[in-house]
Amino acid sequence: PHGTIVDARQGVARECLQFLHLQLSDCRAVDEQQSTDVGVSNLCDSKMEDKSHSVSKADRLVPLTVNLIDCPGHIEFSGEVAASLRVSDGALVVVDAIEGKTVQTQGVIAQALKEGVTPILMLNKVDRLFISKQYGPEEVYDQMIRVVDDINAFVKTHQLEGFPDQQVSFAVGSVCFGSGYYGWACSINSFVNAIDLEGDVKKDDQVRRYLSKRENFIKYIIRPIIRMHRLCGVLPMKKEPKDKLDRIAKVNELLSEKVMGWSRRKLLRGEDASTITPQELLKKAMMAWLPAADPLIDMIAEHVPSPVKAQKLRARLLYDGDVNDPSGQGISNCAADGPTIVYISKMVPSGQNGKKRLALGRIFSGTLRQGDNLRAIRTDGSDSVAKVSQIKLHGLGSNMTTIPKAQAGQLIALEGIDKALGKAGTLTSSPDGMPICHMNFAVTPIVQCSVRPKVKTDLTKMATTLQRIADTDSTALFYKDPESGEHILAGAGELHIEVLISSLKEEANVEVELSEPIIAYRETVHSASSETALAKSTNKHNRVWIKASPLDESIILAMTNGELVDLDTKALGRKLGAESSRIWATGPEPLRQGGEMSEMDRPTCILVDSTFGLQIPEDARSNIVAAFLQVTRQGVLVNAPMRGVRFDLVDARFHKDSVHRRPNSVVPTASRAMRGAVLLADSMLVEPIYCVDIMGAQGTLNNAYSILGQREGVIVDTQGTKMTESIQACVPVRQSFGLAGALRLATH
Repeated sequence: PHGTIVDARQGVARECLQFLHLQLSDCRAVDEQQSTDVGVSNLCDSKMEDKSHSVSKADRLVPLTVNLIDCPGHIEFSGEVAASLRVSDGALVVVDAIEGKTVQTQGVIAQALKEGVTPILMLNKVDRLFISKQYGPEEVYDQMIRVVDDINAFVKTHQLEGFPDQQVSFAVGSVCFGSGYYGWACSINSFVNAIDLEGDVKKDDQVRRYLSKRENFIKYIIRPIIRMHRLCGVLPMKKEPKDKLDRIAKVNELLSEKVMGWSRRKLLRGEDASTITPQELLKKAMMAWLPAADPLIDMIAEHVPSPVKAQKLRARLLYDGDVNDPSGQGISNCAADGPTIVYISKMVPSGQNGKKRLALGRIFSGTLRQGDNLRAIRTDGSDSVAKVSQIKLHGLGSNMTTIPKAQAGQLIALEGIDKALGKAGTLTSSPDGMPICHMNFAVTPIVQCSVRPKVKTDLTKMATTLQRIADTDSTALFYKDPESGEHILAGAGELHIEVLISSLKEEANVEVELSEPIIAYRETVHSASSETALAKSTNKHNRVWIKASPLDESIILAMTNGELVDLDTKALGRKLGAESSRIWATGPEPLRQGGEMSEMDRPTCILVDSTFGLQIPEDARSNIVAAFLQVTRQGVLVNAPMRGVRFDLVDARFHKDSVHRRPNSVVPTASRAMRGAVLLADSMLVEPIYCVDIMGAQGTLNNAYSILGQREGVIVDTQGTKMTESIQACVPVRQSFGLAGALRLATH
């Protein structure tokens, strides 16, 4: 098997690869011995008919299986992208040929590169360059090259060390372009057979280099495509055909020309010339000439590595232990005879009413058999025993096949282990092996709403269903506030909340009322405490001196992006220039347990023992840590969690008798000292910010500036071409509700 995942904002690749399943009967793989499983939802098992269409003549014809995960493209659902990338070896990134690199594109590529996943590129909506924008061949080429160069510039600055060059290009066949609407796509490989070079025997690499030159790309690729658009009637012609029959005849004549590329094209037959529209004719002609599935599967087979090759590079990123230990070597070699290691990246509803959950994941090492008892390691580090009751493989659409066993490199869906893991986690047969590293999400549940049913008797049904929905969503959070008793639903944004509520209505038929959105603020300090804060216990027997100061932003970033794995105190101590034994705790503790932690969930505050020659009783130390966790969870200003604050215990005095230093005496004392230290350190609130990309035709965005100004937006950059202009801005999340609608009205 071989495969890829897709960021399908335009929803094109899934349909294209399903076409492939129906159209093709033979296909080649990169490596005869290896398998690549990189998706879950759609599987295409296909082969190529024509050996001359091979990208490399040295390729051997073997079965090729593609597992495709079609991810939602909206930025608020990029948690789904992160869950997919973890179990993938390649990422087919679909980019609008007019919009180019957007905030979402950058986020997807950055996530892919961080996971060690190889990106390939599809430029979609190229038809709009011809039809809507009326670009000439040279302008079309320049626009596509501009988008590819922007993507490569971003890849170059974010690529990890130790990986081969992951930039994409037309010349090597890692970029294709086309139109999802009209069902066509092509790459340089699509036109290799159309070129005859003088001199030595033609070689595919030589032809690719020839076609990648600007003048040849325009002559042999872009001009014939525009010519087909003109013949079909979507673009004007100097000499129009006499009638529709004449038009179809001319289209067939053009399809029969050798310059049109592949010899395996299909002529149009039996078309109803009296009723077919130019758009329908163009779609049929382009799908007959340049079916979109062919270049996509070409790129996947040639540029997406097999699991064996991919895991050799990714092992150091995936494994949370020593890569040289047995588990690490099993992952690195994708060994079927190694320790069984499975990573579950997502739970999906299963069974009647979705009450059961299937665990979707990938086997990184070993062989998994039905009935195996494995060690289940949750993301909070706790473990238990889980029994695999069923193993399933995905087919086309939602079809699944139950199998008795599966091996390293395969994508699987498991039954029976959902309660042991929560949202995600690792299954392993090794009693002392480390887990697969936690996933990092580009978005966090920063928008919260209080939710209650319109009919009070539906409260239990609402809570149960929403909890089940949140458990299958990587970035959703549902919990009951212990103080107010309200049920809180949190998501990445306004649209995310709407989708969660819509799922509730579909599954449970419960009507609910939502409060106004509540934004997740954080408290921090701007400078070190002007003086040491002192607090005394009510019995006057215990005293605590505390200072607060801001942590360096690089340390906060390392704590939130997973660089400090499981907040290793030794690594943290090296960054702080302190002994690891003096770092007592990190906080605040995450509200949600058992799921993947987002950036806002991860602790970013630390408690350091800065005393000298002082022996602090163990019970007093535990009480000070408890006070620290309490203060960092509910801050001084608005009871919001704290971010990026270092608390130093400067001095302490405790009664010798433990009776006089009980928790009810020490915890409030240490808590007051910490709160006082924060107030002495220029405390302030920080709020989440959205990055906004706005693009439109020249002259249409003038009103967008005033809309952004009204919502406290800050313009970061503006760019423009002779046809389009774009604005990049930052907008506070609290001001973002209804922004999309306001911009549409203002720029209509």
